[in-house]
Amino acid sequence: GFMTAFPVVILALFMGIISGGIVAAVLLITRRKQRKDTVPFGPFLCLGALLALLWGSNILNWYLGY
Repeated sequence: GFMTAFPVVILALFMGIISGGIVAAVLLITRRKQRKDTVPFGPFLCLGALLALLWGSNILNWYLGY
């Protein structure tokens, strides 16, 4: 939150959740993980924060139609 400010930090969390969900779904479909296995969430939060830090304002402007 300190790196990206208020509106972009929500985008960072959202992108972390979406990217983690996509990877978890792929792991479940390919049967590399079972439903009770754990998938670390920290790397996906870092990925979301990095994407938001680099392109967060552009993504928000695109999404909101500015």
